[in-house]
Amino acid sequence: MRASQRKHRIGKVVDIVLLVAVLLTLGTALVLLGPPAQRVGQRGSSPAAVGVVSPTPTIIVPTPTAFGAPTGTPGLDPTPPPSVVLPPMTPVPPGTGTELQQKLQELQNRPTPPPLPTPAPSDPVNVQIMGARKSNTGISNHESTVIVIGTVTQVLPPRWTTRDGQRPANPQVPRIEHNIYTPVLVDVEQYLKGERPQKQLQLFAFGGKIGQDSFTMEPTSLYQFHRGERVVIFLNEQFQHLVLNGRPLWNVSEHYTITPDNHAVNYDRNIPVAQLLSEIHQVQQP
Repeated sequence: MRASQRKHRIGKVVDIVLLVAVLLTLGTALVLLGPPAQRVGQRGSSPAAVGVVSPTPTIIVPTPTAFGAPTGTPGLDPTPPPSVVLPPMTPVPPGTGTELQQKLQELQNRPTPPPLPTPAPSDPVNVQIMGARKSNTGISNHESTVIVIGTVTQVLPPRWTTRDGQRPANPQVPRIEHNIYTPVLVDVEQYLKGERPQKQLQLFAFGGKIGQDSFTMEPTSLYQFHRGERVVIFLNEQFQHLVLNGRPLWNVSEHYTITPDNHAVNYDRNIPVAQLLSEIHQVQQP
């Protein structure tokens, strides 16, 4: 008997807990959904209104801002866009367009200048080639087939690059095929690259003057040699198709003069010979 009473009491407690949970859930839902409901029977309400009255939803109308974007805040007037004041227009003077058209017409009606006269084959040929150059031992070594230390024994008279060394019939056109060079003979003391059995090499030094014709190239010291000077020269085979006295010509790609104080000097460097030789040795290392 006592066990059944105990079960009955436990059942009532469980029912009360469930009822409280339901009430709490309904209250939370009402808070989330809107303002508290109005009850019937309050002063000013109609007796016919029985039950709970649903809250009236609040409608928010977006208010445009100065840039046309809605703010979502009711009750605010739209901000007008800022006004832009344009500067006053300067009137174009009358006749300006007509004057411009007249000038354009004058330019179009100008006669075409006559072409420059073609030089005669007997006219002097004077060519000067300008160029920026910077010494670089690595590049000079790469461009060269042979590098030697030697002594200039002879600087021969300038001559044309024709087969017989004489002035071509028409040196004016094309100039690239005919130019003047100065042959130079060098006795080899030591090969630093490209060992050859020859103890004397014949050089092609671009430039020279023959009568009224002349060819020069900057820097001029690259191709200027003097009898008796010791040199370190970088040579390639660009002009070996030219043969003088039965021997091919080596083109000069770099040229240092060795001074009495044992320095190597060219158009933009003045360094000890030992330093130049060390640079040549280093760039040739695999």
